[in-house]
Amino acid sequence: LITSGGKTTINFQVKKISIPTATPTPKPSKSIKGLVYTLDSSNITHGVAAVKVTIKNLDSGTTSQQSTNTSGNFNFTGLVGTRYNVSIVGPPGYVVSNNNQTVTLSSSGQGSASFRLVKDTSSKSVTGRAYYLD
Repeated sequence: LITSGGKTTINFQVKKISIPTATPTPKPSKSIKGLVYTLDSSNITHGVAAVKVTIKNLDSGTTSQQSTNTSGNFNFTGLVGTRYNVSIVGPPGYVVSNNNQTVTLSSSGQGSASFRLVKDTSSKSVTGRAYYLD
């Protein structure tokens, strides 16, 4: 503060300061991923491509579908809710050993389900009549 000749002069300096802002941590997207596979005679896993996978939100009833990739993997992302039924439609000649799985997403929003396909060795019978035409 300077006073001279009846005038008072105030000198001040403006300093720019930056205040750090907290960057919110993004919530991970809720997802369910898994594998559809077969086992060969040596117990080696082989993913099965193009298998239709369906998930159903057990709270809202909404469904979503996708097919497995060339390695037999699937990954549903951006899910809402925490409880889902996961099922597949196996290819002809195979039985799904563990279909209709209930998946509850973890606290981090992640869940998984895997499905083993087994060759259908059950016998099939056909009934009917056979005719011989001459």
